[in-house]
Amino acid sequence: MSYLPWGKRHLEFLTTLWFMVAGLGILVMIAVLPYNTGRTYYAGLIMVLIAGYTWLRVRLVWAASAGWTLVIAYQVVAIGMTEMSADVIISNNFFLVGSNVLCMLACHSIERYARRDFLKARLLFDEQKVVANTNAKLASANEELEKLARVDGLTGIANRREFDGRLDAEWRRMGREGKPLALIMGDVDHFKRYNDTYGHQAGDICLVQVAQAIAGLARRPTDLAARYGGEEFALILADTDGKGASFVAQAVCDGVRRLEIPHCDSSASEHVTLSLGVAVVLP
Repeated sequence: MSYLPWGKRHLEFLTTLWFMVAGLGILVMIAVLPYNTGRTYYAGLIMVLIAGYTWLRVRLVWAASAGWTLVIAYQVVAIGMTEMSADVIISNNFFLVGSNVLCMLACHSIERYARRDFLKARLLFDEQKVVANTNAKLASANEELEKLARVDGLTGIANRREFDGRLDAEWRRMGREGKPLALIMGDVDHFKRYNDTYGHQAGDICLVQVAQAIAGLARRPTDLAARYGGEEFALILADTDGKGASFVAQAVCDGVRRLEIPHCDSSASEHVTLSLGVAVVLP
């Protein structure tokens, strides 16, 4: 029955009913068979009580209801349907009632320990959920911290630490694959003059705009745009030859020039510009 949805919903009732049917079967034997002092059928009833209170693992309220019903039914059968003498009935009841009381105590103990174990298991499960959620939050926080450790706080692109790690990784990968590795490095022209003229806050805004223009050209997953330090920037281009790297470098210069950020104190242009260098090598 425990494998059926209907049986699972009514399992305790069905188990108690089985308890009752087993006990009533013993009482039917007592009622219909000829009385003989050598036939102690009530002992079978005691065995049913022990099994019903302990082995079936129903709650005390259900087990006690069935147990005392069988005890009362035994009185009806023994007194009204058999030729048992009063002393035999009293003797049988002594063991029957005593067994029922002891079985109730045993059932109460079993239920109490079962409830305690269930509560402990539930509390442990709740604690495990809390620990799991905390670990997930810690992992997310660590991931975010790791990400922040690789990102430049001002410009939002990769920082020097990420640049160094990626350059080493791409150097090794291109060495294994026998492909060229290109590196573009450069800085903003006369940036100190820009800061002196427009102020450091305007200089920060300028660096952010330049960084975004450079990052927009790092289109492949393996490309990396990074702030090397101060007003210096770098681009790592894996599997890129000299012609391709020069094309990207020119595109970066053109992209920054199109921003048309005023720079009146620059000897290179009236707008902010970049000077870039390109190196290509087969690791």
